[in-house]
Amino acid sequence: MTVLAVTLALFSAATFAVSTSVQHQAAEKAPASAHSVLALLGYLVRRPVWLLGQFLATCAFALHASALHAGPIAVVQPIVVSGIVWAVPARAAVSRRMPSITELRAVLVTAVGLAVFLVASDPT
Repeated sequence: MTVLAVTLALFSAATFAVSTSVQHQAAEKAPASAHSVLALLGYLVRRPVWLLGQFLATCAFALHASALHAGPIAVVQPIVVSGIVWAVPARAAVSRRMPSITELRAVLVTAVGLAVFLVASDPT
């Protein structure tokens, strides 16, 4: 069952990364007149791209729950958190621009930290 949990967790992480990237891109295009939370939300709910991001986030949540059902939290959570790392290349692809050196360094540090945590925690 751990293989299933890992697979579901990886899909969850990737889906969270894409959903976050799509939602951020939609929010960046909001007009300056949407200065309050309600005005921004009113703008976003009329944007199909943002709604797609919400749908993907819901799918990612369901994948996350399924992964936790299939395997131990010590295995699933670090993999799902790796979605933070995946979000940078996903955002770069969505916006069609290369990540900055600062973003790449942050991704590298985060990925190394997650790897060290997984090895040190010995989730078996």
